[in-house]
Amino acid sequence: MRHRPNHPRNRDRVPASFLLNGTLHAFITLMKDEALAAAALIDRKMAAGQGGDLPLAGVPTAIKDSFWTKGIRTTGGTKVLAGFVPNEDATA
Repeated sequence: MRHRPNHPRNRDRVPASFLLNGTLHAFITLMKDEALAAAALIDRKMAAGQGGDLPLAGVPTAIKDSFWTKGIRTTGGTKVLAGFVPNEDATA
């Protein structure tokens, strides 16, 4: 299985989340380029036989915007934090 959108099982799913967001406004920050880069890295690891530690590889994930995400706009859904980019990730 490949994890990039050109794989037949993923081709139609990945763009839909980006296309529908213009209507649904479900996501505040979309990271399409980063997701594609991560998928390419997963494909390389799987091809090299190093995918054993990646049981959830390819599973779409959304992070609630109330959790700090280092280097990524994190608004908490409020206009007050519209441009906030934390310098660290939230802790558990």
